[in-house]
Amino acid sequence: MRTRRPGVSSPMLVAVALVVVIVIGAGYYLFGQGGTVKSTQTTSSTESPPSSTSTSSSTSTTTSTSSSNSYSGRVIMDFSAPTVLASADIVANYTLTVSAIGSVPSPLSLSAAAPPGISLTMSPSQFTTGVASTPAVSVKVDSTVIPGVYSVNMTATGGGATYHSTLSVQVVKFLVVTVGTLFLPQNMTVPSNSTVYWIRLNGALSQYDNGQHNVVFLNSSVPFTPPSSPALQQWDSYSYQFTKPGNYPYYCTFHPFQTGDITVTP
Repeated sequence: MRTRRPGVSSPMLVAVALVVVIVIGAGYYLFGQGGTVKSTQTTSSTESPPSSTSTSSSTSTTTSTSSSNSYSGRVIMDFSAPTVLASADIVANYTLTVSAIGSVPSPLSLSAAAPPGISLTMSPSQFTTGVASTPAVSVKVDSTVIPGVYSVNMTATGGGATYHSTLSVQVVKFLVVTVGTLFLPQNMTVPSNSTVYWIRLNGALSQYDNGQHNVVFLNSSVPFTPPSSPALQQWDSYSYQFTKPGNYPYYCTFHPFQTGDITVTP
């Protein structure tokens, strides 16, 4: 009696053939010619933003500039006056000189940041390269500000660039300025041992008058008459400390009608 061997059914043959096809296809996908493995690589990178350049220049001030890589120049800002005097009694007007060296954006907006109690207003408040720029700067001081020298940060911004200049403002208790042919304030009362400052702000008054001033004291009510100032050119200043009470009238010899008076109390 013969034993019947089990045969292989057609469905099983189809399944085996299908597995072989899948294995061959996977191998073809994974292995290329020469037997190297193909792979898909994903690269991730982070670009740093453009670095900023920083340079510094100094005349009577410290000037720093920072900008994007597209600008390699710098901006210099400085007061025309060697010493900027300010007080709470009067608003003093000065001139800011602005110039550019090398490549800088244009126009630039100008602003000032000062300690509390000190404010600077510029007009115009914009700088355009290639154009001589001397904005007028009004300096105002509150009565709460203690006399001393204060740093003021001048800033020019535009085109993604920022430029800084650190300037100085000297706050004094008693200040007289020249405006045209006037001493302002004309009359001032101060306690003894006070120092009074004079500064010539105006330039030439006409083609016949260069606007020169001086401070010459007349015979006062005290035996001692203070010394006279030299001729003051624009932005020049003069000071004197009054130690003795009394009345001290003075005038300008270049403009005899330009007079002032200092009263010193005990």
